[in-house]
Amino acid sequence: LNEWYGTPYPAFNDPNAVYQFYKPGSGIYKLSISDNIIFPLSEKVKGLIDISYSRLTGEAGDSQLVKRQGSKNQIGLMFNAVYEFYSF
Repeated sequence: LNEWYGTPYPAFNDPNAVYQFYKPGSGIYKLSISDNIIFPLSEKVKGLIDISYSRLTGEAGDSQLVKRQGSKNQIGLMFNAVYEFYSF
């Protein structure tokens, strides 16, 4: 968790630094739900749409980075095309 949500010591522990030191521990950091739809576009090409929702929990959700620059609620939307080179 520290890699993504932690903040290092500010220069000389400056009280005016944008971010204060924060080192989250380990544990469950998000709850997610997702679904996808696969549909044919042609005989060899398929389309895929994936939608997901995640909620950052615990110490990850309490991170200064999330509070200042992001959100505890994370939404994802992905579009893909898959080409079938060979079929058994």
